[in-house]
Amino acid sequence: MLLPRRLSAQIALLVSLLFMATVFFYTWYTAAEQSELSERQQTGQIRALSRSLAGAIAEPLVLGDYAAIETLLLQTAEYPSVL
Repeated sequence: MLLPRRLSAQIALLVSLLFMATVFFYTWYTAAEQSELSERQQTGQIRALSRSLAGAIAEPLVLGDYAAIETLLLQTAEYPSVL
């Protein structure tokens, strides 16, 4: 058999396995939480950026100033999370 014969060794093995399982599941849970938090923050930043861009190009759009719109869009494309 693979199990140790002494009770103290069996208890040590059981505690080690339980600790390993606890660390694994805690790591999995924390990674999932951090991933969700990061996604929510990124979505909020993109929404704020799109509202800001819409407000910035409203006047040039009404005036037909396509060069200004292009400049604003190119500046926005330089934002790290846009592309």
